[in-house]
Amino acid sequence: MRLFVVLSLFILAACVTENTNQSKSIEPVPTPQASSMTPEEDLAKACAAGDEAACKLKRLIGHIKAGRDTSRSMYESEYEYQCYEADYQSCLLQGDRYYEGNGPAKNIKLAADFYLTACTGGNIGRACHQLGLMTAPSDTGGDLKQSLAFLDQGCNAKYADSCGLLINLYMLRQHGLPRDVEKLKYYRKKLCEAIPTAKCKAR
Repeated sequence: MRLFVVLSLFILAACVTENTNQSKSIEPVPTPQASSMTPEEDLAKACAAGDEAACKLKRLIGHIKAGRDTSRSMYESEYEYQCYEADYQSCLLQGDRYYEGNGPAKNIKLAADFYLTACTGGNIGRACHQLGLMTAPSDTGGDLKQSLAFLDQGCNAKYADSCGLLINLYMLRQHGLPRDVEKLKYYRKKLCEAIPTAKCKAR
């Protein structure tokens, strides 16, 4: 009996020692450090990284704090606001802002969206031309049929650059295009309508 008690005490001591060693080996979980930036600074950082939603919210907060009219603060610029009011020239200019990164962060997809609105909604020749260039075949892809359609619309809207580019494409048979005499005549006529000259009138 006495031997049994001694063995029990020995086993209990061993268990306590093992648990103590295990508890010593457990690493404490680090407490997450709270961000040192204010919410406004977080928004400014996200906006600088190209998050347009963060930019709009940042403008809204700024206008509220300044006591200004907030009805237009969710728009990137006055051009964007006017575009949604169906001023298609403003859509073109807002597309330029995104395409060039002039003001907002450069965003080709948003630029294309605004150019498309200006082209299809307002028949703005330069917007159609931009889309023609953006969809032209390249090493990274492109769509020749779509590009030609946008350039054709730009030319018909009397944007001379589109007419000139189409003439060159068909004359030089670029991208595998045939040398289409009828198309060449048509686009030359349209080019003369876009930029009337004495040479055109003499034809």
